Amino acid sequence: MVLPVLSQRTYPSAGDIDDCWAVATIWAAAASLPTIVYPTITTFRAKAGKPDLPGPTGGNIYDANRGADGCWPYLPNYLAVTSNFDVIKEHIKAGRPGSVSVLSSSLPSDLRYNFLGPHQCGVQLIGSTLYCMNPLAPANTTPRTITYVELERAMRDLPGTPYYQALFFPKPSTPGTPHWGWDVDADIREAYTATAVGRKLREVGVMTWGERINEVDLEAGLRARRMTYGTSVQLIDVRKFMKPGTGP
Repeated sequence: MVLPVLSQRTYPSAGDIDDCWAVATIWAAAASLPTIVYPTITTFRAKAGKPDLPGPTGGNIYDANRGADGCWPYLPNYLAVTSNFDVIKEHIKAGRPGSVSVLSSSLPSDLRYNFLGPHQCGVQLIGSTLYCMNPLAPANTTPRTITYVELERAMRDLPGTPYYQALFFPKPSTPGTPHWGWDVDADIREAYTATAVGRKLREVGVMTWGERINEVDLEAGLRARRMTYGTSVQLIDVRKFMKPGTGP
């Protein structure tokens, strides 16, 4: 079941339209791990280094990334800033809830809520249905559905950048399955057979995981061991777009 809307109209210490980036990110984290501590917007902004000053003080995807790191250090996240929407789609289809940057006027009309500027929404695929959680929607309502084509258009039209921008969190765990956020090592199994990925990881002393963990999850494991995104991209030979300078 999709997590109900967290509304910036009623969320604790949310003040105005420029808090959407924080609310959407909190929603995505909670969709990934329901037991997270829900920070106030003041706290999330403090962790992001983006205080709410007089006038427009919205945050970008990098601020959202810093806020998430500060609020939930035990919960890995995946920063995707890419010129290829397929990267975004790959994360979504893997079941990862996300916080995405969009131009509201390019969203379907029923998802705009009378706002037309740059905006942040939450997204999650459940079954075959893609949900879009707009923080401007009434609190505790069910997020509305969106298609990949509609989402791509809204993300593509975000002004001031040629990139699709999103922050994703791990796929929610099924009962009895260790969650990445709590203990990465709980999911460690016997090392891979001698694959290129396995060899490269072992060369730097990083354990490897069972077959159900893909390369994006391996990046989260590397990150949990205080290794950089850039290092993980080099290690696994895959262009997962993380930050400017590491991808197209």
